[in-house]
Amino acid sequence: MSVTPAQLFQEHVQTWAELWKSGVEIEGEEEIEKTAMAGLYWLLQHYRADTYWSSSPGGIATNSYNGHVFWDTELWMFPPLLLWHPGIAKAALQYRLNTVPGARARAKLGNDPWRSGERALQGYSTNGVRFSWESAITGNEQTPPGFDTGAAEIHNTGDVAFEADQYYKLTRDLDFLNSGGYKDLIEGTGQFWSEYVRWEGAAARVLNVVPPDEEAGYQDDSIFTNAIAEENMRLAVYYMDLHDRRGKFRLDPAPDSATFREKFERTIAGLQKTYPTLYDKNRDAHYEYAG
Repeated sequence: MSVTPAQLFQEHVQTWAELWKSGVEIEGEEEIEKTAMAGLYWLLQHYRADTYWSSSPGGIATNSYNGHVFWDTELWMFPPLLLWHPGIAKAALQYRLNTVPGARARAKLGNDPWRSGERALQGYSTNGVRFSWESAITGNEQTPPGFDTGAAEIHNTGDVAFEADQYYKLTRDLDFLNSGGYKDLIEGTGQFWSEYVRWEGAAARVLNVVPPDEEAGYQDDSIFTNAIAEENMRLAVYYMDLHDRRGKFRLDPAPDSATFREKFERTIAGLQKTYPTLYDKNRDAHYEYAG
């Protein structure tokens, strides 16, 4: 079917008019309102409700990171989309659900192909779901070999679980929740964390990771990473209970014969043991990482 330029332009105008039925109005603050709407306009250029895809930090405005998807979507770009355009947000989340097989493969790979420097941990192959630091169509790791972020900036796995939780908590979309993908994502990411930690007595430590401040390089017990890992496993337990109450499934035993729930709850308690060492009582603040 041929489409004339005039028809294409009219479709473009109508589509944007529909999108702008949701937006921001700030009475008495015209400049702030314009700024907020400009940000929303920028976001809406990069997403479609009928396309299961997410956006790179630079969107379609640049070739930033070769168009690869990062945690920027989950923590910074997804929330406003969810508030004003939940259908578009759903498509962005569906992208992550579609890449769970790639994330399972990523967990098996561990850190070796991307490690650099003395502190980069070798091994760390796990079960579960570990989302790639740089992700594209398949979800396979796109970070070039040798970059520390690909080996050790692992907090984005918890960020994706946080995104999935935000969607359900705001929309209560039970059909989407029960489609099967949520169980794989939430439970699988929780399993990843429960196997990735290293135990020192009763403490579950997350060693040699790159925190959100990438300039810090490899550090132990990044407070953000440990906290998002704890929250991820709390969400896993929450959704297990939610599904169980609806009679949708029961969990299979983990390989070590403990249930996933027991592993998650034990690891949550272990992570909490690391927080006092990261807390400065005099400043009433947490350090970004140990050391």
